[in-house]
Amino acid sequence: MLTIREIIWNQDIKSKLTYDGRCVSTVVKELPQLSVIRQACYIFFNVENTKIKDKSIYFMLLLNSTTQIKECIERNKVSEGDKGYLISCCKEDINDFSDKIEIKGIAERIALTFNAVYSVKSQ
Repeated sequence: MLTIREIIWNQDIKSKLTYDGRCVSTVVKELPQLSVIRQACYIFFNVENTKIKDKSIYFMLLLNSTTQIKECIERNKVSEGDKGYLISCCKEDINDFSDKIEIKGIAERIALTFNAVYSVKSQ
């Protein structure tokens, strides 16, 4: 199930940043648009990327629409007590993305386009 939870960072959250072959989760500091989250989930499970070994990091890159690992980690670094968002999705979630979404602005459109182009290039 696709879940988005606002969290306050503590060490217990770290154990929830996982990839088990069926589901993936990561924490981001700023919540992306729902369309970007859903696209990230879809690309994660449908486009093979062998360049990035840590699958939680790969999911975070998709959520942030970037290929720059160091920059992405710095942008999403959370300390004890910081607010963030725990985003989890599972492979079976992508079949539930049938309702329509509305793209609200140019930044959202650019993020979606970047992920689409990057996912093709990384194959």
